[in-house]
Amino acid sequence: LIPFSDRVSPPTHVQLTASDVQAGRAQISAYADSLEANGGTSIYEALTLAQQQARTELRADPERFVSIVLLTDGANNAGRDHQQFVRELEAETKAGTPLVRVFPIIFGEAQPSEMEALALLTGGRAFDARKAPLPVVFKEIRGYQ
Repeated sequence: LIPFSDRVSPPTHVQLTASDVQAGRAQISAYADSLEANGGTSIYEALTLAQQQARTELRADPERFVSIVLLTDGANNAGRDHQQFVRELEAETKAGTPLVRVFPIIFGEAQPSEMEALALLTGGRAFDARKAPLPVVFKEIRGYQ
C-alpha cells in the first residue's frame, strides 16, 4: 500500500495468506481507516514507486501475477505529469524493463480520460467506482490475473 498526497509515503506491506485472509483484510481496513486526505495529488510519483516495487516482486518470482491498483479521487497536480510518466515508462520498456499493468479506480474528481490512457498504456483497465461498487471492481480486476 502506497499512500500519496503531494508527497508519496513509504510503502506498507500487507501479507494475505490463504491460511489467514481475515487478518490481512483487518490490517488493510485498519490502515485505510487511518488515512487522512491532505495536500495535493501526486499520482505519477506514487506509480513510479509502485512500478519499482512491482518489478522487484517480478524479479523475485517471475511466475507471479503482479499488477498495480491505483485508487484516486483527484487529478494529478504534483510531481511528474502524465506525459513525463509515459515517456519514462516507454523508455524503461524499450530497455527491457517489464511492464506492470495498472488498474486505475476512479473516484471523485479523478480524470477518467487520463486514467483510461494510463490503463491502456500498461495493459490494464480503468474502472469508475462512482458507477460500480468496489467489491465488483476488485472482482473484475482479479479476473485479469
